[in-house]
Order: sequence, then C-alpha cells, then structure tokens
Amino acid sequence: MKWLLGVLSTSLVLVCSCQSPKKKVIGNSNQTEASLSPELITTHYRDLNGNPVYLEDYKGKKLLLNFWSTHCKPCVEEMHTLERAKSDLETQDYITILVSNESVKEIEAFKVQHRFDLDYIQYTGNLAELKIYALPTTFIYNEKGEKAGKIEGKYNWNSSNTIEKLKEFK
Repeated sequence: MKWLLGVLSTSLVLVCSCQSPKKKVIGNSNQTEASLSPELITTHYRDLNGNPVYLEDYKGKKLLLNFWSTHCKPCVEEMHTLERAKSDLETQDYITILVSNESVKEIEAFKVQHRFDLDYIQYTGNLAELKIYALPTTFIYNEKGEKAGKIEGKYNWNSSNTIEKLKEFK
C-alpha cells in the first residue's frame, strides 16, 4: 500500500510540474538595477562538473534561462525549437542555457540520449524560490542583468515572431 501511495504521489507531482500554464508573459518586468533578480545573484547554479556558475557573469549579453526536467515531455519538445533558434539568437547577443534541478547524472544521461547542441547547468536550490511552479519556464534577461520577461509553458522559440520580439529586449 505504501508503494502504491508513493507511485501515485510521484505521478501527481510529474503531471502537475509539466503542465503548461494558461499565462505566457513576454514583456518588461519594470525592475530597476537596484532590485536585481534573485536568480541572477544566487550561487545555486553549477556546471555539470560541480563548479559554481554565476549568472551575473553574463551581464553584457542577453540571456535565456530555460528551466526544464528530463521527465517533462513539453520541455523536450521545446528544446528542439530552442536548438533551431540558437544561431539566430546568438546574432542578437543571446546566450541560451538549459537549467535543471535534477542530478548531474540524470542531466548527463539526457544529453547523451538527445544530443541537443545547447548548454546545460544544474540548479541546486528550490524552484519555488524562483517562483517556478510549472515546467518549462524561461526567464529572459537583458544586457544589464534585469529580468525582461518570463514565459511559462512550452513555447516555439524559432518562430520569426518570437525572434522579432526577442530582438526588442534591451
């Protein structure tokens, strides 16, 4: 019985975490430089070798920080469009980073299996601290390190409309 409850509760978490919310937001968050986003100054990011990654080091570039998980089908589907958009986004000074709070072993296995030409890092904190309640979720930062937008749910990154909107973030 305990095993069945464990399976059911795990299934519920997986289903809930990969739902696409009804709301997608692309736009200015009206943050000032004095109120830098906590996800930019946190030390909870690590590369897959365990070295700390400081997102503030990316100031001067635009940043797409895509939170995902290996068990999330919409996340994986979205990665195809992120990979196709990568070269267009790089010409606009964007860096795309995939962020998972799963183990390095799980992320590495995913990389080997799917072979996306994207950069991966691990988040060791709690996603709720970042106000992430569904996956995928992407934060968009401008060159100053300010959060310029947030997209919750699966998104088509390589559409011409999306690329044009992303060009506008400064």
